[in-house]
Amino acid sequence: MFSLLAKEKIYVNEVVLGTFFGILMGPHFAGIFDPRAWGPHSDAITLEIMRIVLATGLFAIGVELPKSYMAKHAKSLLYMILPTMAIGWVIVAAIMKAIFPQLSYLSCLAISACLTPTDPIICAAIVGGKFARKHVPINLRQLLSAESAANDGLAYPFLTLTLYLTLDTTSGAAMTHWILIGWLYQVFLGVVTGAILGLMFSHLMKFSHRRGYIDRESYVAQYLALSVFITGIVSTIGSDDLLAAFAAVQFPGMVTSMSTQREKSLLRLLI
Repeated sequence: MFSLLAKEKIYVNEVVLGTFFGILMGPHFAGIFDPRAWGPHSDAITLEIMRIVLATGLFAIGVELPKSYMAKHAKSLLYMILPTMAIGWVIVAAIMKAIFPQLSYLSCLAISACLTPTDPIICAAIVGGKFARKHVPINLRQLLSAESAANDGLAYPFLTLTLYLTLDTTSGAAMTHWILIGWLYQVFLGVVTGAILGLMFSHLMKFSHRRGYIDRESYVAQYLALSVFITGIVSTIGSDDLLAAFAAVQFPGMVTSMSTQREKSLLRLLI
């Protein structure tokens, strides 16, 4: 009811408004929405809801980015993502160790791996809204969006490295498991699976639209269904579902099948 007023007058976008509204409706204030009241499996339910929220957010970022943006800017993104994530990972773990000295440093690294990625939903507060369109250059907004989407999925290797170093008896076994499972099975297989499913779905939707089997509104809505479908498939096999959702729309160039910027914006609003 007040989102347009907040966005146009005080430059506050939906992310901040949604967070504030969620706090008000949560168990510590109004008590209307309380995940802890969902029963004995409330943690698992909350986890899966957040998985869908993140995956659809990454999917929407992939739609908004230009065609093959990740491939064209791979070098700059790698320079931006990997060093900053690694440095932030170590620094946050050191802070955790100072605050909780009873924890081992490996345990702090495991916790830090969950805190290191840039949340793509929160990133929307920087790259979205009237203020961002007016004062933040388009190339910087695209770079921040791509970085937040990619590093959310790339947190898996940081987490699995600490887990295998903790669980395996030797460092050699830990590194083997980290490369085979943490990188190849979770990250690489997730990206490949998402890209293949996205490419297949893109051709199917273009065929259906050419034959008149589906209208334009349903055509746009199907992209949301695809993000949920890919998340379910890839998470079931144990690979990186977040990167898969992002790869599904970015790598095959599915964005080209949305012919206008208005349709991209419509998808963003829908998600």
